[in-house]
Formats: sequence, C-alpha cells, structure tokens
Amino acid sequence: MIIYSSTVSNSIENFTRIGVEINISEKGLPTFDIYGMISKTIEESKKRILNSFESCSIHFPLRNISINLAPAEISKEGTHYDFAIAVGILKYTNNLNYDEKKDCFLGELSFNGDLRKLNNAFYLCVVAKELGFSKIYLPYENLEEISFIDGVEIYGVKNLGDILLNSTFKSSYNRVEPFYSPFNFSKIIGNSSGKRALSISLSGKHHLLLEGFPGTGKSLLAKTSTELSPCLNERDALSKATLYSYLGNKVIPSEMYQAPFRSPHNSSSYSAIFGGNGKFIYPGEVALANKGILFLDEFPEFNRLVIEGLRIPLEEKNIVISRSKVKKSFETDFILLATRNPCKCGYFEHSKILCKCTPFEIKKYQSRISGPILDRIDINIRLNSKIDFEGSSEPENYSFDEFLKLRNLIFHTRESLESLKVNENESREALNFMSTNYITKYLCAKSINLVKMLQEKYSLSNRKIVKLINLSKTISVFDLNDKITEEHILEAVSLSQFRLY
Repeated sequence: MIIYSSTVSNSIENFTRIGVEINISEKGLPTFDIYGMISKTIEESKKRILNSFESCSIHFPLRNISINLAPAEISKEGTHYDFAIAVGILKYTNNLNYDEKKDCFLGELSFNGDLRKLNNAFYLCVVAKELGFSKIYLPYENLEEISFIDGVEIYGVKNLGDILLNSTFKSSYNRVEPFYSPFNFSKIIGNSSGKRALSISLSGKHHLLLEGFPGTGKSLLAKTSTELSPCLNERDALSKATLYSYLGNKVIPSEMYQAPFRSPHNSSSYSAIFGGNGKFIYPGEVALANKGILFLDEFPEFNRLVIEGLRIPLEEKNIVISRSKVKKSFETDFILLATRNPCKCGYFEHSKILCKCTPFEIKKYQSRISGPILDRIDINIRLNSKIDFEGSSEPENYSFDEFLKLRNLIFHTRESLESLKVNENESREALNFMSTNYITKYLCAKSINLVKMLQEKYSLSNRKIVKLINLSKTISVFDLNDKITEEHILEAVSLSQFRLY
C-alpha cells in the first residue's frame, strides 16, 4: 500500500514541494527505511517517530516500511520532515483524512510526541504558500511569528496525538505597526548639518560617508537612521522576514515593517558580507540589508577585498552567488552608511591634538577606499568637532518634534521621488538614473549652466554629473520645491565636496 503526504524543502536554492511517498508492505521482515538523498538528521528521524508513536499510545505498524522523499535528486536536510512522515503513517494506522496536494506538514517530533519549535518556520510557510498549499500544519509555538502571513490557513499542533483528535489552533492574520522613538536621535546635541545630510541620504537613498575626528558623533548619527527610515511596504517586509527566517532568526511581528539595519564588524570575512559559505548558498550582509541600511563603521579597516567587492552591489543593486551546480541572485537595494577617521590615529589636521601618524601611514590609510568606491558614494561630509549647542536650551519635547518633522519630510520626499518615476513610466530601480527629459524638465537654464561650469572646472565624469543632479533633485523635493535651483546644486556640491577634485 502506497500513501502520500507533503512538505517543502528548506533549501534557498530550490523552492520545492517534497512528496513523502510511503510504501507499507506485509511482505518481508519489519523494517523502517528512508530514501531520497537525505542527511543524517533525516536518518535519525526514524527513532524520533518510533518513540513519538509509543509515547502517544499510537500503534506503529510492524511492516516493511519504505519512505521516499521525492524528488530524489534534491539534497534534503533538516528535522521538519518528521511530522509529514508521521502523518503519512497515521493515515495507514488511523485512517487520517487529509489532502496531500493541498495540506503541508512541518515539524520536528520529540520523543514524547510534542512538536518542537522550528527556527525557520516563517520561511517554510512562505515557501509552502508559494507552492500552492492551502493548509499548513506546524508546531503551536510558531503561530505568533507567522501571523503576518495572509492567504493561507495555518494550524498550530502541540502534540502528534492532537492531529488525530483534530485539536489544532488556527492562526489569524495580524499586522502589528512598528513604534518609532527618538532613542538615539535625542542623544545628538545640535549637529544640524549632520542631521540634514542624513535626512537627505535617507530621502533619496543616497550612499553616505561620514568623516570626522573620534567622538564627533559619526556612529551615533548613523544609528539614528533606523529611527528616521520610512516603514517597509508589504512586499519588502515579507521578503525581509523570509530571508531572516531562512537563517534561523525569529520573526518578531512588531519589527516586520522596520527597515533592516545591518552593522557587521570590520573583521567580517568576504563570505559574511557577500554570502556563500562553502558548498551552500547563504545570503550575506548586503542581501540582509536590502531595502534598509548597511552600516560599515571604520570603513577603511575592512578587508580590501570587501571594500572593492561593494562595487557591483552598490551599482547594480543585485548580487549573484554561483556554485558548481546552482546559482542564486539576491537583491541588494540598500543605503550604504560608512564612517572613517582622517587617519589611523584619528587626529590628522586637528587644531589642538597632534597626529601621531607618518605621512606614509596617512596616505596608506586614506587610499584604502579607492576612487571607484568613492565615486559611488553620493554624500561625503566632515562632521564638526565642536558641539553645536543650538537648541540645547529648548523644551524637552523639542527633539521629539524635530524628529517627527524630519521623519515626515523623509517619508514625503521618498514617496514624491518614487511617484515622479512612476508617472514617467520608469521602473523603481531607475530612481538613481536621470534621463535627458528628466534633466530638462526640472533644471532651469541657470542650473544647467552651473552644472556645465562644474563639469568643465572639475572634469566631472558622467556618473558624477548624474549623481549630482540626482542629489540636487532630492534636496529640492526635501525643501518642497518643484524645480532644481542653483542653491540646490551648490548644496549638493558641498555635500560631495571631498570627491570633486
């Protein structure tokens, strides 16, 4: 007798329906074997299933049982196959009724029959939904984190015996809006120029490099980007949660719509930043920061290969990881926020503190970030080493009011820029490219002459001109203007002044 049940593969390279084919025969000696290019964890599931049946007082058939996980050519690993195999056997012993084409079973069994919590339940449920399943059964403890998934019935099961009694708990769709507070923003004293530069960066998705002496607030300013960034839409929030769940991170509903903020240490390896890791494909930090912020503190201290490897993710907003038999593409539409000191000791050109670096060390440190990488960074500013006490005597709620004002401006600017491109029938990915019609539409005659003068005086490349106009447009929308004026262009020049020469 052949029985079927269904589950899904947890491989990010293959979104695949896994059919559990169970052949139970009365011929031959009692055996229990699993086939289909399985890992050690699946081989060990036989013991977990046998003990689960015994603990739940469920009769296990003493028959010749052969189980095939199809398709056989796909490598399978993980413990979530236990439940699907057990349910298939229950259909034989207890006439359990289900539809193997529409019902998906996910879960690891313990010796007492309980279903253990899965680390990547959200990812598996999204894959099951994409593959056409209409009902998903999984451990009860995972119900909270998968409440964001809509369009499919999800049931929580505590114990293997509960599936026989139909004692399951149905999940209900629940969207939890994130709450933003100016925790880091309130710590900034003054520094209005730094706040404006960060706001413009977040508004137009411009990459930002902050330079300054130690203690000038570079890292603190970068950390406020999570508080000022607009919420993710449904599609991006689902993509973020799916990717994080695949790596075993718990999905917290209240953080679903927050833009990701990734801050890897400068000792991180190439594979940690860009993905890969041996024969398997795992997303790196550039993929995990998609639609959010990638913060690289002490940027020159990163490995030279890591710094140069950012060229394609920054320009193409996509990265492809290839292995001998498979390749996977990840979207890398993030905003790069990076910091650096003037030199190794941090006090080159300081008016009071003597720099301890030699001219060779200063040159070597500053040259670690190459021209092509700097060329891809739109905003490059130096923070003032002196505290600006402007506004420090204002009421306590002043910083919160300023925070709300900046957040609303950033949201409005980003929405306006995207709607401009949609109205011109251009893709969202074209936000960082200005067509000829776009330039002539928003640049007045004086602004065009100023751009031409800057190009001739500083020998600016075409990429720099396009980025300069992009930045000018973001500033104009941020200031609630329709046209790009000379003042907007000059401010864009001042924000990228370290890369004009």
